Amino acid sequence: LEEKREHYRLSYTNKKFDFIFADPPYDDGLYDDIIKYSLPLLGEEGVLVLEHSSDYKIENVNIVDSRVYGSRSLTFLGGIKWK
Repeated sequence: LEEKREHYRLSYTNKKFDFIFADPPYDDGLYDDIIKYSLPLLGEEGVLVLEHSSDYKIENVNIVDSRVYGSRSLTFLGGIKWK
């Protein structure tokens, strides 16, 4: 709930972000919402860095890079420029 309130507040600013870092609790099922709500906040060259369980597969978005560290992964998702 708190995450959705924060996104709502941020979505009504005209600010775009170069970097957004997200490290949610792995078992809370927040990955899809974080991606959905964060990507529109990125500037053209912006990058969302999402730390997640290596079991979680990210699809249908622009992945710039991905790094696997055992059971944890970092995925870098890009803004408009990266498409």
